[in-house]
Amino acid sequence: MQYKITVGFLPGVLDSQANTVLKTLKKLGYTQITTVKTATSYIIDIDISDKNQIETIAKKTIVNPVINEYQIQKTGEKQDFGDYSTIEIKGKLSDPLGNSTSSTFADLGYKTKSIKTSKIYLLKGESLDKELLEKIAKELLSNPITEEYSIL
Repeated sequence: MQYKITVGFLPGVLDSQANTVLKTLKKLGYTQITTVKTATSYIIDIDISDKNQIETIAKKTIVNPVINEYQIQKTGEKQDFGDYSTIEIKGKLSDPLGNSTSSTFADLGYKTKSIKTSKIYLLKGESLDKELLEKIAKELLSNPITEEYSIL
């Protein structure tokens, strides 16, 4: 079974990458964007059907409950990012974070078929249409040679 676990920072915890992206967007003239948050998404293919067991494993491996908030869905289920516009960046070539996370799962005795990761950017502001989000993803957030993006 495949699960998508999305891990971000709790409100009030410094998200320095999001702050840097927001400052850069404003310097480049994207003044309509008021908030940026980041998260990491893990697609985990594992032979476990109990969502509670997946949550327990996630808390042992990829989630720090002191600083992180997270969502767990079976792949295909819609994620709820509230009123944020969402850009997802996936690597085309290798996935070092996915590989190391897979090793961590194995070290703890959890056999996975695969773990793939992506970066999630959550943007809030006025008039954030798909065309603008694609421009931001293409020109600022992704490297077209090694990454691909999608607007969720």
